[in-house]
Amino acid sequence: MGIVLRAAAAAACLVRWFAPTPSPFGCCAPGGLAMATSCKDAIKMWETAEGKVAAESEDVRLCPISLQAPVIAKMDAALSGLKKCKHLRLSTNSIDKITGINGMECLTILSLGRNSLRGVAGLDANADTLEQLWVSYNQIASLAGIEKLHNLTHLFISNNKLADWKEVERLASLPKLRDLLMVGNPLYVAHQAENNWRVELLKRLPNIKVRWLPAPGRLLWLGPSGECPAPCTSRPSLSLSLPQDRTAPPTAPHLLLHRTPSFVLNL
Repeated sequence: MGIVLRAAAAAACLVRWFAPTPSPFGCCAPGGLAMATSCKDAIKMWETAEGKVAAESEDVRLCPISLQAPVIAKMDAALSGLKKCKHLRLSTNSIDKITGINGMECLTILSLGRNSLRGVAGLDANADTLEQLWVSYNQIASLAGIEKLHNLTHLFISNNKLADWKEVERLASLPKLRDLLMVGNPLYVAHQAENNWRVELLKRLPNIKVRWLPAPGRLLWLGPSGECPAPCTSRPSLSLSLPQDRTAPPTAPHLLLHRTPSFVLNL
């Protein structure tokens, strides 16, 4: 009988130990079994931490894990209240679908690096303003829907699952696209091994004129969240010395801006 009672008491302790700990924002605190943080709660956290009003801010970063809270799993309509936001940072979450930003009338840059995206659909309502899409380190295998982003100039989509040229060919319909980063995709890896990535890419995207390159013999550093920090910072272990015939953009000393086709390109 004593053994049974002790076992029951131990079980009760385990239940209390693993039970979610309530949080002021309605999600579980890091000490419990974490539920996802809603966008509404993430906005409140950011406002508290930054001392700003999100609806009046042009740059909003919603990364609850940096505030010791559970990640965001779903984009929702709370984001549409960010009427003046030009740069929305949602990197390092667990988002698998782009949604809820139809009301963001000023959105110019959308950062969704290090999430669980499988596609880039859901941006039709933002096509008139969106210029940069940062979605490196996801699970994106299809670019369906990107054709509608007629003002897109920058696409950072490294380390995803793009394996077919038909997906890259969708980018040919984007008249303003100039900066493209595709390092780490299966298609890039396969053609880089055959030393014909540059040739095959330019066959399909002849209008790409400005390309971002890792420094020769260096690693490309996008920051811990999978996006280029603002301002971009170099990885501490990397040398920033540049050849005389190339220049680095002032906000990205670890990257090289290449304006002629005479070098091997790592896009």
